[in-house]
Amino acid sequence: GGNIGEYSKTIEINLIKEKKEYEFYIFEPNLKLINQIKEKNIKNCNIYEYGLGNIKEKKIFWQHDKHVQSSFVKVNEEYYFARRPKYDIKDIEVEIETLDNFAQKNKINHINFLKIDTQGFNSKVLEGAKELINNQAIDFIYSECILGNKYKNPETFYDFEKILHKNYDLYGIDTGTYYLEVVSRRFFPGFNLDLF
Repeated sequence: GGNIGEYSKTIEINLIKEKKEYEFYIFEPNLKLINQIKEKNIKNCNIYEYGLGNIKEKKIFWQHDKHVQSSFVKVNEEYYFARRPKYDIKDIEVEIETLDNFAQKNKINHINFLKIDTQGFNSKVLEGAKELINNQAIDFIYSECILGNKYKNPETFYDFEKILHKNYDLYGIDTGTYYLEVVSRRFFPGFNLDLF
């Protein structure tokens, strides 16, 4: 999910500094956020108002008032709202495409950097990119992995490993700092990691 385009804008600034050519493809099914992405004025940016997943289909998208929690996976309300005030979540039917289909239709043979942040639907996006992955047509994959009970169907490292194990190695785990930390479900029951 492209969210409001902040990450893409940060990457663009670095690419401009390094004088590299680039093109962005941003997928965001939450239509309320599209204008915020456009306001970032990311050059060479293509914005698509649908999600990516493992099959082409129409699917319920759980659109949260706190948009960063929106997902194709339903939030586990017993966990999530036990510690925080309840807010509105709408279920909206949206289109999902696979990355393999998208790349084929748009004649994209190679992806330098794939960032996935889809709130518990991350491994499904990878499943929809199996052809690109098997052909090693993606240089780097940076994906969130939500462990724990935040969403109804939690992800596991195996969900990623079973798709990536033949062609990719785990390079690192981004915990948000440069210090050695052991982050565990004992202290953060719904913690998430970014895998590179």
